[in-house]
Amino acid sequence: MNPLDTVRILSEEIGPRPSASANERHAADWVAQQLRGLGFAVECEPFRAVASFSYAYGIFFGLFVVAAAVYPVSTLAAVLLCFAALVLFALEASSVEVLTRILPKGTSQNVVGVLRRRGAVKRKLVLTAHLDSARSAILWHPRIVPHFRTIFLLIATAMLAEFALYAVGLVTGASWVWGVSLVPAALLALTVLIFVDRETRYMHTRGANDNASGVALMLATAAKLAHEPLAETEVWAVGTGCEESGAFGILRFLERHPFDKTATLFLNFDNIGAGRVSYVTGEGLLFTLKADEQLVEIASAVAEDAAPIVYKTLPTDNTTTLTKGYRGMSLMAFDSRGVLPNWHWRTDTIENVDSHTLTRAVDFAVRIARQIDES
Repeated sequence: MNPLDTVRILSEEIGPRPSASANERHAADWVAQQLRGLGFAVECEPFRAVASFSYAYGIFFGLFVVAAAVYPVSTLAAVLLCFAALVLFALEASSVEVLTRILPKGTSQNVVGVLRRRGAVKRKLVLTAHLDSARSAILWHPRIVPHFRTIFLLIATAMLAEFALYAVGLVTGASWVWGVSLVPAALLALTVLIFVDRETRYMHTRGANDNASGVALMLATAAKLAHEPLAETEVWAVGTGCEESGAFGILRFLERHPFDKTATLFLNFDNIGAGRVSYVTGEGLLFTLKADEQLVEIASAVAEDAAPIVYKTLPTDNTTTLTKGYRGMSLMAFDSRGVLPNWHWRTDTIENVDSHTLTRAVDFAVRIARQIDES
């Protein structure tokens, strides 16, 4: 199937695909059907996960607001609240579920296809792309989104600043601490309001670029590798659920399939339907996780017009893959500013997906896969 047709079916016929929703399940069933038609052995693996990251992160930031309110009454309680929020935030951001384990959940699923080989298998190549689409928010307004990482770093600084101020107040008893702390506390209160606004006023996007384009690339690459199989590499194609709510699909997949970390390579497709096709050499919002060195070398060797880039905004499935110690790399596409086009915004529709970008990306991915097999 032409990749643009895949984008049309997912974004227009199925439409918005919230995490752990009926439409996400519909997309999973459709992708499973396509993979079976290509000769893959396919399983749909259900799991439970939260449907939005707003709840957990709203609680984290809300704890700082509560700490500001209780500081005049109990300095120690304020310090402990800030410390607990920082620890929870750091753990969840590192793919360690704590608060999200006890929050209400819905049912999602991963679509897992394997192109079985009869001969010797020296390595596995796992193609990944998430099925769900995101809920929009003011933070993804086209004028704001280029500054997304700066805003996030400002929020992170506010959390650390409030904790540090209250620690100083606990040790020294300085009277000025509470007044100064109201500045970072106000910023964090505004962040909580943004999450509330996101959940009550904004809708889910059709997700043509994010991430129907990634699914289209995964299927098109899988089709070419099924038609002309690799010699010594077993190909997996995985459509993950609940990426937009916290990359829970890839977490559940890695838990269920503990691959040999030396002989398994992950190639992730995300937001690759418009702009310049790029291979991501490092990704991570706070700390940069380097992509697998061999994959980067191969991508560089067969790149043609594709470009290297370091991606420093929200995590992808591959961020989790790298966090868990696996070898992986993302393929994405960016505009001239290095920004994902129409990211998490209502303009993420099929009209803003470029068929030429999809074609170039498929060719690039297949070249990488064949070079992996020959290496």
